[in-house]
Amino acid sequence: MQNMQPFEYLDSDGNLTGFDYELLEAIAQEENLELEWKDMPFDSLVGSMETGNIQIIAAAIGPTKEREKSVDFSDVYYTGSQSIVSSQKTPLYDFAGLSGKRVAVWKDPRVISLYPERIQTMVLLKMQQLSALKTLQVQ
Repeated sequence: MQNMQPFEYLDSDGNLTGFDYELLEAIAQEENLELEWKDMPFDSLVGSMETGNIQIIAAAIGPTKEREKSVDFSDVYYTGSQSIVSSQKTPLYDFAGLSGKRVAVWKDPRVISLYPERIQTMVLLKMQQLSALKTLQVQ
């Protein structure tokens, strides 16, 4: 399971926990339902719902026009933000400064899909784990 604290993660005893988990369990208890939790790759979630393999997604997934064509969303209950981190030696002020540069991003469709028209001008180094960014040398 991917560690997505505080939304979903395994605690020190290996039990699933986090905000999404607790929220869905509270709703299920209120509605007298029992949930079966499955750990699945993020990019398979919508397709699995379309085919009927799952009935609900709790994965910090946000609505997009493409996703709304095939699934319904609750009201948004969390809004995050994205940042660009650069060396103090080479400060960045906008996306234009990244054009033609090698840029490390977290290999997550949610991150990459935020700015598709701007990302086309960059060489993306897709990281599986955020911790990999600590040791990566980029321009």
